[in-house]
Amino acid sequence: MHRPSTPPTPPVFLWGLLILQALSFVLHFYGLARFNTLVFDETAYARFGHNYFHGLAVFDVHPPLGKLLIGAGMWLGDLMGYAGEATNLLSGAERAPWAYRWVAALFGSTLAVLLAGIAWELFHRWRMALLSGLLALLSGIFLVEARYALINVFMVTFGLFGHWLWLRGVSARTATRRHLLWLFSGLAMGCCVSVKWSGLSFLGVVWAITLLGWLGQSRTATPTRFSGMPWLTLLLYFVVAPSLLYTAQWTPHLLVSNKTLSHEHTEMLRYHQSLKDDKSEHPYCSRWTTWPFMLRPISLVYETQPVPQAPSTAGSAPAPVATEATVRAVHEIINPLLAWCACIAVLWMGAAFAFKCERLALSDRTEPDQVQEIWTLGYVLLGFLSAWLPWAMVGRCQFLYLYMPSLAFALIASAWAMDYMLTHPLRTMRWTGYSVVLGVAGSFVFFLPIYLGWPISSAAFYARMWLVSWI
Repeated sequence: MHRPSTPPTPPVFLWGLLILQALSFVLHFYGLARFNTLVFDETAYARFGHNYFHGLAVFDVHPPLGKLLIGAGMWLGDLMGYAGEATNLLSGAERAPWAYRWVAALFGSTLAVLLAGIAWELFHRWRMALLSGLLALLSGIFLVEARYALINVFMVTFGLFGHWLWLRGVSARTATRRHLLWLFSGLAMGCCVSVKWSGLSFLGVVWAITLLGWLGQSRTATPTRFSGMPWLTLLLYFVVAPSLLYTAQWTPHLLVSNKTLSHEHTEMLRYHQSLKDDKSEHPYCSRWTTWPFMLRPISLVYETQPVPQAPSTAGSAPAPVATEATVRAVHEIINPLLAWCACIAVLWMGAAFAFKCERLALSDRTEPDQVQEIWTLGYVLLGFLSAWLPWAMVGRCQFLYLYMPSLAFALIASAWAMDYMLTHPLRTMRWTGYSVVLGVAGSFVFFLPIYLGWPISSAAFYARMWLVSWI
């Protein structure tokens, strides 16, 4: 099989990744213990993590791996101690809140670099790859999810890491390196499914693109780089290996529950099927069709306290003065300008994909670069659709965070569109590209107080509620 040569990694890209990682680390860990309580689903996941490490039974509606990671973080935190820090007993023992949050923050801090790595492996354009990572950092929802003991960030991180390893394997020059990368890719995606069943979408992309590559190899003069995996390799690394890992990670759970794996899965499936498909189930339920348009965020924290009045120096008591309350809120909301730009970018990429496919079909000669570009665009679109469309068949309460896997691929599409504008020969197009990038960055800064839970005035909070459905 012909394998295209991989261009050397430019130093500017490596320095960009380093800066991106440093900025991501600061944003994810700054003020991690700000709310000394359990937030949203932390009420379940932190306690489950504690129970696993103390031999207590757990009934969870998701596989155990995410809670085992949170529990490992608390175990390490307990070893270090919490002298002089604010603690609570809500997770099952006395702990500072950073103890049940830091592992998720660590995973989340790598998402921007991972997405940049995937974009580089696909397109080999350093500006676009760095834009992909930057957009991940500016998306807002990835940051909020990773600053609390929530498990979606584990699923997305494992899934993206698996894709990066798989793409590295596709371009590997030796068989040994290729098979090692694919093995670890399959294990990473097994970890992804071991956090949530919906992580199967990441595995589905590998299966689908490989099968399509086999078909494409037989119908075009130039085989794609996605068609070189033998069926036995696909079966071994992307079916058997993930299945074995998925089964093994249940061991701590089954040891304390004294139930069978089949029984646990029956109970989990029954729970998901019992959930209603309306807001009577939960006030922040939202339909899958609304996620790309950012119509219904999730409120994780909302606290108010009156602004303290200065003491009076006069002899008589001061007249009562109306004071504006200070608000500390955390909203899981996708950066709205980025969310809406991503919708346009996905449609733009879809149109480009269809146009290039039609041109290839009408052409008398097959150009390798043309075929490669079609498959690369198709890969991104397949990643977006495979994680989003299946929710149309799920009749239960759904939440915005379920859009995170699709959003990752939508951000690559957004970076592709922005890079096209930034490198366009027309000055108007380039300035439009700069305006979009600066607008997205400005929007992120504007919403940062409700991503990190900074105290703001009530008026400032409602100034950020652009739609009635956001409240």
